[in-house]
Amino acid sequence: MSQNFRMSYLKNVKDCKACMVREECREPVPGEGDFNSKLVFVGRNPGEEEDLQGHPFVGAAGKVLNRMLRLLELERENVFITNLYLCHSKLNRLPMREEAGMCIKKFLRPTLLDIKPKVVVTFGETTNYYLCGLKSITKHSAMLFDHNDGFTVVPSIHPAAVCYDPSKWAMLEKVIDSIKFALR
Repeated sequence: MSQNFRMSYLKNVKDCKACMVREECREPVPGEGDFNSKLVFVGRNPGEEEDLQGHPFVGAAGKVLNRMLRLLELERENVFITNLYLCHSKLNRLPMREEAGMCIKKFLRPTLLDIKPKVVVTFGETTNYYLCGLKSITKHSAMLFDHNDGFTVVPSIHPAAVCYDPSKWAMLEKVIDSIKFALR
């Protein structure tokens, strides 16, 4: 990935006013990490802590993601971490179809096409629905799906789910095993 893409990506994210969600947040939170990574993690949208700090997955769910990365023997800077849409929404509401579609078209899909990852981990039902058409995360979690854009998708519960129910960590362990398998 070229330095020009990175600079243009960051500028375009920071300048975006394409939908109403932008008015609900401090500023959009761009994806970050290795733009040449074979592994990308995609959440739904930045939470309140991410909106304050300007980085994805830095709140409680980020701690769970960091634990996953340790078990994968990876550092945050060696993967790419982003969201389906890049603005924190008030009360963490679900995006309207147009809002999510706009952000996917403008940022997520071009980024994935440029990074060309081998594996994309999709966190939560909303992300899995928009990227894979899957409606049940519990039914599809840790399975492997070939995406039309040339990467393998590993659907996962959202790390935040473990914050509310630690017993769900077992589901993330299966996701970790699937990621390891898909990266071979």
